[in-house]
Amino acid sequence: MSADDPLQAFFQADSEMAEQAVPARDQAFNALVMERVAAQRFRLEFAARLLIGLALALAVWLALPGLLAALQSASTDLSLAAASLLITGFVAVAGQRWVRGGLVLPRLRLF
Repeated sequence: MSADDPLQAFFQADSEMAEQAVPARDQAFNALVMERVAAQRFRLEFAARLLIGLALALAVWLALPGLLAALQSASTDLSLAAASLLITGFVAVAGQRWVRGGLVLPRLRLF
């Protein structure tokens, strides 16, 4: 093969370009982007769950006078204990379903 061989020049140019080529994936950039996306999703999920928890607490607070009135008219001895158990059970069941995934929040696609 001579120095002017086009095939040799082609392979030599290809090997020089491979040494200077940019990597196909920038791992640091990918990690940074994934970290930011995860942080944004966490903030949105936390805010949504906080709002749902506050709505649940508000619903219990609004229902408490009616429950107490109904239970006091039925029996004065057990009314406060029954109301406490009823409300505690409701909050416990709702909280358990919420934590275990029974409550499905929509995924917000930001980009």
